[in-house]
Amino acid sequence: MTNKPFESYEKSGARLYSIIGVFIVLFLVLISGFVWRQLILGSKYERQEKLQSLRRIIQPGPRGNIYDRNGKLLVGNRPVFYAAIYLGEIREEFKQEYFLRIRRARDRGENIDRERFRSETRAMIVQRYLNQVNRILGRSDKVDLNALERHFKQRILLPMPLINDLSAEEYARLVDQLSVESPIQVLTDSSRYYPYGATASHLLGYVAASEEVPDEDLPGNDLTTFSFKGKTGRAGIERRFNEHLQGLCGGEIWLVDPVGFQYERVVQKNSEQGKPLTLSIDLNLQVVAEQAMGNHYGAAILIDIKKGEILAIVSKPDYDLNRLTPFIPTAVYKEINEDGAWINRALQGLYPPASPFKLITSIALLRNKVVDPSDIVIGGPTYQVGNRIFRENNRTGHGPVDMKKALQVSCNVYFYDLSLKLGATHLVNEARRFGFDEPIDFELSTTKRILVADPDWKLSKIGEPWRPGDTVNMSVGQGFLRITPMHMACFAAALAKRQTRFQPSVLLDGQKNFPQKEMPALDLSDDDYATIIEGMRLSADIGSSRYVRVPGVNIAAKTGTGQIRQNGKKLTTPWVMGFAPIEDPQIAFVVLVEGRVDDSLWGGTTAGPIAHNILAHYFKNQ
Repeated sequence: MTNKPFESYEKSGARLYSIIGVFIVLFLVLISGFVWRQLILGSKYERQEKLQSLRRIIQPGPRGNIYDRNGKLLVGNRPVFYAAIYLGEIREEFKQEYFLRIRRARDRGENIDRERFRSETRAMIVQRYLNQVNRILGRSDKVDLNALERHFKQRILLPMPLINDLSAEEYARLVDQLSVESPIQVLTDSSRYYPYGATASHLLGYVAASEEVPDEDLPGNDLTTFSFKGKTGRAGIERRFNEHLQGLCGGEIWLVDPVGFQYERVVQKNSEQGKPLTLSIDLNLQVVAEQAMGNHYGAAILIDIKKGEILAIVSKPDYDLNRLTPFIPTAVYKEINEDGAWINRALQGLYPPASPFKLITSIALLRNKVVDPSDIVIGGPTYQVGNRIFRENNRTGHGPVDMKKALQVSCNVYFYDLSLKLGATHLVNEARRFGFDEPIDFELSTTKRILVADPDWKLSKIGEPWRPGDTVNMSVGQGFLRITPMHMACFAAALAKRQTRFQPSVLLDGQKNFPQKEMPALDLSDDDYATIIEGMRLSADIGSSRYVRVPGVNIAAKTGTGQIRQNGKKLTTPWVMGFAPIEDPQIAFVVLVEGRVDDSLWGGTTAGPIAHNILAHYFKNQ
């Protein structure tokens, strides 16, 4: 008898085991995949879900206040009101209106451009709400379609501004008449406020809106982030101390739906105001200096010699800083530009130093033993160098003069004659020893285009050799020389301290943050130094600088009148600089007036009275 049934059974069993084995293997593969996805890839998917469902909103903090040395507010913040719409609150209206338009288009057999329909639907509904505001305020504003689309794509979680900078009356009417459930709300922002308008405008500077806001202290750096616009300094103190003044950002993290609208806040951090800053400026003195300048173009600076602190710094013409915030209108920018008011003439204006440079020439003559202070030069009405005739500042000349007299009456011929014996190299080196060829070392920047030329410079830039007439011209502060009023103010302060350099500061107790460097000595004997100062005293008492005189105060001063060409026309640039009181120097000062075409201005009669008014106020209040 055969065993075929048993053989058949065994074969069937083997196939069954094989099938079961395959299912077991497949089951193990599926289990392994599940474990891999849950245990290994789970954190990855969880992170992706988090990134897709969470959004971060950043709210910049208000900027810090700026004060004068006596605690008076120079720059603060004021509330700015604007009407804005929360797009997330009308998403259902968007959806309903969109599908309604789709059905109507299908019923009419029209082509359906879904993206265009979405865009038009959003604009129509937002305009519908804006019309409510228009009716309340009596306006006729229209939705900016491009702005709406940009906002929807890039800033959907933020309220979209519809009407900016509402007046107090408009704000009150909207708050009173808009429903609390309305998606349009009246919101408050912070705008820079300048209580004194144009006062110290170039020093203080201004801010502009910025998309970039610091967020390193907020959680959620890896999340999609939306930020309200911040403010960043664009000029002056606002720019130089931007990081100090900038507020600390606050923020929120929201759960959002698939479209991107928020529905639950999960994190909130409040913003904080930036740090305050106290300047060395005396507001009262600043106002007096600006009033003294009147309608003149130019600059005025007053420095506390002992502390190195700038008490007043004026640049004219100026501009009302409140007109530049929260943004600069095109018409305002054009007006300021046409007035030539953007330039800070105290720090960026470049002028020939004129007769105050005779102090540099005098120091160079004494240090190089070219002349004894008592040596006499006959100051005639003219001085000839080759074929060129150089004129004195009066028609008859000054007659016999020594160094004191030459400084008192500002005798050109004295310096013409002796500068040729001194030589250009010594003259240039002395000017550079006082830093006339370098930017001033302090918190704000002066222009880098200052000029103290030498023979090599003339040959390379103009292609001509240096001539004796160039030396003569330079000796009285003309020719290839250009410095800023701040250079002249620092020269006056350095001279008062018997130094060649001076480091000013615009901060109260500025040396604590920017320590004074040890400055090189003047390197003049006591007698020679006394000669220079006595010449300046005589100039202020009975000489060319006499209009600066303040009764009861010994002032060392030097005036001058430079000449420049602008657009082919000659302009005069009157100067006066100095320090007081001579016996115990407290303040250094400079006034520079930038003449207009056809003006007939002089250092003594134009800049002198301006300095007098500033100094008289200062000493009256000591």
